[in-house]
Amino acid sequence: MVISIPLIALIFTILGGIGSLVGIYVVLKTNDTRQESEITYLKERVTKLEHNVSNELKEIKDLLLEVKIELAVQKERHQ
Repeated sequence: MVISIPLIALIFTILGGIGSLVGIYVVLKTNDTRQESEITYLKERVTKLEHNVSNELKEIKDLLLEVKIELAVQKERHQ
């Protein structure tokens, strides 16, 4: 059986196209994985920041309560 040069070229073209599609798939999959890990990292950071803000707000609330108490004591002394 004689295989012509155009047939060989066609086979290699098809194989090249398949290789390109596989390469594109791998790149897209890698980008998805990277984006998912970035999203997970950002979610963890947001959770930590929310916790920190919550703690800071509790601390501010406590300080405001101390200020109110101190103002009430000073007001009582001046009367």
